[in-house]
Amino acid sequence: MNRTLFYVLCWGLVGCAVEASPEGADGTQGVPADVSDAVADGDAAQSDVVLSDIENDLAVADALQVDSEPGDASEADASSDADGAGVDVSAPQDPCEIDNGGCEQLCVSLEMGGGCACVLGFELAEDGLSCVDQDDCANAPCQNGGECVDGVASFSCACADGFEGETCAVNIDDCFGGPCANGGECVDGVSSFQCVCANGYEGALCTICPAGSFDDGSGVCAACPETFTSEEGASGCHVSAVDSTRSLRDYAYLYWPTNHWHPAGQYKAVRHVQTGFYGMAFDVTQGSVVNLGLIEDEITAEEALSEPASLVSELPEASLTYRVAHGGAEHVANAFLGDNGDAANPSRLSDMGHFMQHMDIPQVAYAGSSDLSGAVELAAMPRHFVITHRAKSAAGGGPMTLSVELSGDVVAQLGEMAWLDEDRAVEVVDGAGQGWSFILSELEGATLGVSQSADGALLFEATYAGPSAGEEVSLSLIAVPTNAGGDAQRDLWVHPAQSVQVEYAQLQLDGTGGQTLKDATWDAVRGVFRVALHNLGEVGGGWGQDWANPAKHNGYNRHRLVIHNPTEEPISVPIAFDAGGNAAYYITGGIPLFRDTNGEPMGAPIQISKNWHDGPAWYHLYSALQLGPGSHELEHTFAHSKWGEAYAAQHAQLSLIGWGKNQQWDQSSLGSFGESITYDPDMTLGRAMVDDVRPFL
Repeated sequence: MNRTLFYVLCWGLVGCAVEASPEGADGTQGVPADVSDAVADGDAAQSDVVLSDIENDLAVADALQVDSEPGDASEADASSDADGAGVDVSAPQDPCEIDNGGCEQLCVSLEMGGGCACVLGFELAEDGLSCVDQDDCANAPCQNGGECVDGVASFSCACADGFEGETCAVNIDDCFGGPCANGGECVDGVSSFQCVCANGYEGALCTICPAGSFDDGSGVCAACPETFTSEEGASGCHVSAVDSTRSLRDYAYLYWPTNHWHPAGQYKAVRHVQTGFYGMAFDVTQGSVVNLGLIEDEITAEEALSEPASLVSELPEASLTYRVAHGGAEHVANAFLGDNGDAANPSRLSDMGHFMQHMDIPQVAYAGSSDLSGAVELAAMPRHFVITHRAKSAAGGGPMTLSVELSGDVVAQLGEMAWLDEDRAVEVVDGAGQGWSFILSELEGATLGVSQSADGALLFEATYAGPSAGEEVSLSLIAVPTNAGGDAQRDLWVHPAQSVQVEYAQLQLDGTGGQTLKDATWDAVRGVFRVALHNLGEVGGGWGQDWANPAKHNGYNRHRLVIHNPTEEPISVPIAFDAGGNAAYYITGGIPLFRDTNGEPMGAPIQISKNWHDGPAWYHLYSALQLGPGSHELEHTFAHSKWGEAYAAQHAQLSLIGWGKNQQWDQSSLGSFGESITYDPDMTLGRAMVDDVRPFL
């Protein structure tokens, strides 16, 4: 019995074709010689076809065998000879010669027929003819979240962050290069690292010393000494501020909203006052407030430096009008002049700094009168400001009434008025209770009055019965924004004599004495308690010291200070420490500071303003301590040469009144022996912004 064996040819990796093979002469199933010949002849090499070991892949089954009788074959042969007209059917035709055997890619000729095969990277489809791309990503070869990209007989991996390698198996060392500073240990992560800091450091890279410590330069965060502190990342420590002695909103700035530069020959009329509680635009050519309003947001002194000028210029509009009624006629102020009659830049700057902005316009003329003359003064601190109107008659006689009228949106928008003290103090607010308190200071010989017109304008008056010829009389109007504090804070200006009590006494150089205290006076023009500092010479210090004696360098002018707050609320207490030039060793120096009863500096700032051009020389020192209920004792210390072994450094505002120029001038010194540096940012000398440079005197 002749049997035909069907076998499977597998091309490439998995491509297969079914072929038939006759039984061999020895009765075994053989592999057609032309299969191996096809490979040997280069078909596989030409097409990159990889053939399996066919003999190992033969699948023989009886169910696939086809039996035939010998007679049947003879009859078939005879029939073929008759019908085929001599066609030789023993020589099979190569199926690959016709249309590539129907194969999409490769056709392999065999003795008993043809088979389809695919090039590397493809496999036969189910139809046995076409080829489909083999999915090289089927087994997910990419690790750690890598994305597999299939190719032709290949794949590639797009690795997730933090991994690399052919299959993304390698975690990238993010600690390479040692990113952690100051002895910190690096712990590698996935596309990240973490520093385990040492030596007190903090931060992502162990470069930051925490608050209360400082970088001492040796790779260690050292703790600040007792009573000292620091901010995060500091390289040094500073004196700790004592709780409840200062509000972060207790500051004030005075500036020209655009460049004020003397050599340019142009002066801007409007100056801005900006504090933590309110803002004001003041026109020095008219002596008038032109914008005024509350600053509701809590902005620190540092943040305020970056605020735009529009914070003030967009506040409600305002206007001040000054009048004097005398001799049966009323005269409106219509000319505001400087000492030399300058109308373009008439103001004189007395005090400027962290707390007090104080200027005056020394000459005011009134329409229709050659007999009257006057002056206008502005004193602005963080929680209040004062407008003072002065006037005098060359002829004298009375009565004489001075007035200041405040009009504009600043009051028109405030529909509710309430009396705080009959005839002299009112509060005007909007529906939300926000607005202003206006207080006329009680002055000897003055009858005070406040009234409001239909358009909301407020008129403040002070009437004097009969001033003598050339006698100057005045009106001082204090304005307090409602956001400056509660009733107790406001009443400090309404009834200063019944509110806070400030007492002081000079101490000896060694700190003894000071048992007999005296009251500070109330200064209505500035709205402050005034402490008159004694001279250093009264306790054996001052000019002409033997500087070869180290003790003389630490001989400070010391004053005991006791402040009583009888209310149940914290109150910010505005204080001016006024002194002559000999309150310190020399007027070019002098460094004031507050100390507690143990002699430790408290860290509360004190503004230094001074003038030696308009004799006699003077100091104006300002502060605003926020103190809780009860009594508080501290010391005002005025150092001059050294603080311990370090030379004392001071930076002050230097008034130019009496020198012949106006505007800001700052001055600094080491010790108290002369000007080390003076700063002229407005170039009033027409030279440079820094003058009088003496490295050490």
